[in-house]
Amino acid sequence: MLFYKKLVKDLQHYGFELNQHDPCVANKIVKGKQMTISWHVDDLKVSHVNPNEIDHFLKWVRETYGSVAEVKSTRGKIHDYLGMKLDFSIDGRVTIDMNDYVTTMIENFLKDVLLKGKVASPWTDNLFKVDQKSKLLDKSKLEQFHTTTAQALFLCKRGRPDISLPVAFFTTRVKASMEED
Repeated sequence: MLFYKKLVKDLQHYGFELNQHDPCVANKIVKGKQMTISWHVDDLKVSHVNPNEIDHFLKWVRETYGSVAEVKSTRGKIHDYLGMKLDFSIDGRVTIDMNDYVTTMIENFLKDVLLKGKVASPWTDNLFKVDQKSKLLDKSKLEQFHTTTAQALFLCKRGRPDISLPVAFFTTRVKASMEED
């Protein structure tokens, strides 16, 4: 929260205005065109029609935060950003792909977990039934369940809203997860 407050204050001092609908987006008109900054914690995404204006902003970021940590930047038509591949290859369009995020999430989950069968949908008749006789998960499986549930929560808010219902239920199960979960 402290970094957020500092970043917002610094951006406003630099002339940006916060978006009234999203507290992690700021805009500024630079040479008649809008520059937009969006961020999550300390990962910023900057866009402007003129790459030189992005250079100026990046210089300011390095001067402002470079003494705290290395400021890294990437440029081009395709970016990995917060588990999403953002592809700007087609003018006027963006494609958002989270396939690598999902694959990694599932592979990490399956390292320690033996699943009992497959389902065609995240919804089953047993989704909200909790078998109180089921065995509590051991500490490592509990941590993995919690991690995977948090990753799935992020995923359902970004690219897979169809899994929202089971993810919402699993978020209620992370503190006392059982093998059935």
